[in-house]
Amino acid sequence: MSICISGQQQEFLGFANYITYQTLMGAKKLYTSIASSGADGVDSHIPVTGLRDYEIIADQCSNIDEQVTAHGRLQLFKVYTDAWVTSKSASELATQVASDVSAINTSWGDALTVDTIIYNIGPGANGTNTRGCTWKRHYGGTDAIDSSHYDKVIGASDKHISVAFSDMSDASTHWSKAMSRHEAAVSISDADINWNERGVAFARNRAAIDADMPTTNADHVLNIDKILSKDATEYAALCTFIGKDPLSTNTWHNYVDSYLTYIA
Repeated sequence: MSICISGQQQEFLGFANYITYQTLMGAKKLYTSIASSGADGVDSHIPVTGLRDYEIIADQCSNIDEQVTAHGRLQLFKVYTDAWVTSKSASELATQVASDVSAINTSWGDALTVDTIIYNIGPGANGTNTRGCTWKRHYGGTDAIDSSHYDKVIGASDKHISVAFSDMSDASTHWSKAMSRHEAAVSISDADINWNERGVAFARNRAAIDADMPTTNADHVLNIDKILSKDATEYAALCTFIGKDPLSTNTWHNYVDSYLTYIA
């Protein structure tokens, strides 16, 4: 059983991927390769112009003896395009994930054997979200929540993490930062956008999505604002969901500090 993480780069999907991935890797976490996307000119698999974020490089691990020299070991991470997932059934998605898990295990040889990877889907009409997105008018029901990708993830017998916020008020530092990232990602020069009003609308849409989220054993809502505030209970809940021991407090807190410094 693998794990699909649904969210948006503006709303810290990069770090949701990273903290989940590093926890999944455990003792092998030093092999993880990430690229800093956006402002550094590195193309991300979620191409939002001008944003800094973390990108896990799917086809390269770091060799801790040779720093960032690739040595053929594949990372436990994949991105499936919106068009590909749209064209496939749940069983075809399951077959592809199983094939990728097999290829990853082959690349690691005796050093690592896994049955779980994490993956994203997109970008598409809903960005990299599998159930609606903040810029569609889900509040009040104007735009229906498209769950077609989510349904395939669950149909493939995989788990699903939805990146959300526990606090979307004006007082929330992390939600305000997410909104500033949304504003920075708008490539058109549109002076008519009132981002204070847009923030209220986005919060309502996000709340409507969260209220509609299934609550099965295969589903987990990750309040990314709590993770970025180093909430131990929120991190423990993530570890329980993915079935892995938590990283040391110092380690994952340092991850948070480094990320927030990078995107500042």
